[in-house]
Amino acid sequence: MVIRSLCVRPLGTRLHAFYKRSELEMDVKALHVIQGDVPPSIRLTVVEWARCHYRELVRNSALMLHRQRPVLCRELGAEMRNRLFDPGVRAPETFT
Repeated sequence: MVIRSLCVRPLGTRLHAFYKRSELEMDVKALHVIQGDVPPSIRLTVVEWARCHYRELVRNSALMLHRQRPVLCRELGAEMRNRLFDPGVRAPETFT
């Protein structure tokens, strides 16, 4: 999985998560999934990761808007990586 951020002034900062042949688009400030066709476990993982790294993401958004280089966010922790491969983990029905 690859997560990238895109910062465009009229739209704000968006996260794009790519997994196999699927993609998820998420608004950073609202932590809201805009669209995507990733599996539920991947969706859950991306949303949890974004919540955990919210401050870093907002700070990076401000840096990018001022044409400065963003700081790399930490990668997924072992617990979240394991969840990707655990078929018993179910994603919640809704996200905010």
